[in-house]
Amino acid sequence: MSLRLSIAQFLNRKDLLALGILLALVLAFFWKLALTNLLIARGDIFYYFYPYRDFAAQAVREGRLALWNPYLFMGTPFMANSQAGFFYPFNLGLVWLETARAINWTIVLHIFIAASGAYAFARSRLKSSIAASLLAAASFGLGGYLGTQIEHINQLQGLAWIGWIFLAYESAVSSQPSAVSHQKSQVDSAGALDHTAITGRSYSVSLHHAGRFRHLCIVANH
Repeated sequence: MSLRLSIAQFLNRKDLLALGILLALVLAFFWKLALTNLLIARGDIFYYFYPYRDFAAQAVREGRLALWNPYLFMGTPFMANSQAGFFYPFNLGLVWLETARAINWTIVLHIFIAASGAYAFARSRLKSSIAASLLAAASFGLGGYLGTQIEHINQLQGLAWIGWIFLAYESAVSSQPSAVSHQKSQVDSAGALDHTAITGRSYSVSLHHAGRFRHLCIVANH
């Protein structure tokens, strides 16, 4: 079963409504980040990620590659630093916003990606009810475990894809009608995992984190 088919099997009006409720919950929890340009003024988000994202955005707006950062020490490679996440699509897509707002939006967006991935996995692979899937999604996306990572943006960006990686992987290893579709599902799974590599924190998607995620979904189902 391909990843697309796995998603299509559970996606209906009620599921779309549940995802809408999930989005509303995320916005309610993080409304100051979603609706203002106030930045969390502590930790890595302020001292590390804000300067990096601002430097990258300035380079993109000027139409140049941010190969070298002359402002750190006596100069350091910038794009070669994986934690800069320069090529991550969601980082590039938000460079046109004011930096604080871009950071806030990427936090809110990835919280929703994480929660919706948990919902999709619970519905499609665990065959959970809508209510149980919504509980799993809210517990994972809005719980303290993921919430503590919002100042570590690249960790959050990596963790956000765990549900989708699980969904792609289990679709790949489930019974396949043909070798061709099996290979296609393996490509889906590998693509979802590779996507986390350009967030700058791909090792966030570790067995430790993945085990927590799956356990949470199973508990919510019961």
